[in-house]
Amino acid sequence: RVLGEVFDTNPKYWINLDTSYRLWLDQEKSQKEKDADIKSEIFARMPIKDMVKKGWINSFKTTEELEAEVLQFWGWKTLEFEKVDELINEYCLTRRSEAFDQFNEYYKTTWYQMAKNVAESCSTTNYNYEALEALYNNINKFTICKNGISEFLHELEKIGVVFFVLPHLQKTYLDGAAFIYRDNPVIVYTGRYKRIDNFWFTIAHEITHV
Repeated sequence: RVLGEVFDTNPKYWINLDTSYRLWLDQEKSQKEKDADIKSEIFARMPIKDMVKKGWINSFKTTEELEAEVLQFWGWKTLEFEKVDELINEYCLTRRSEAFDQFNEYYKTTWYQMAKNVAESCSTTNYNYEALEALYNNINKFTICKNGISEFLHELEKIGVVFFVLPHLQKTYLDGAAFIYRDNPVIVYTGRYKRIDNFWFTIAHEITHV
């Protein structure tokens, strides 16, 4: 009323201004709550800091930028967290160890998605099952050669097996994985242990899966 008298306006004008302002404040608060919920859902399923550090996604300043990075990573048009929830029991990528109580199923699934993203850019020849079986039966010959690792990987490439190194994510404890992508086997090595014996054991293990 006082403002209406001073400025010679209707008191309802100031009441409406105040109402609009309070609604705006509620909207701002609501958006912040939405942003917090989205971040909470993302960080619960993906080790974002580790992924940024490894260059798997770009750094971000806003929730909107983070959401864009997540959508691109998973190949989604909208955030579909339930799809990640459905995938966590679909893959068998680990064996139990003393660290299994700290193992994170969601991070494992995130790592596998990155492996598929890398495989997308790989090209190779048609897969030859018999050739892989023969190569596997002669794996011991490569383990004692000076350049055995590079020669073995060259042979894998020749018979249509995709191989690449992809570092493991925190709380995944992965040494490697094998899966089929576009009719070709893919073998991924994490290099978690920088030892030659671990390389050969993991390769033999994953070829057996293939």
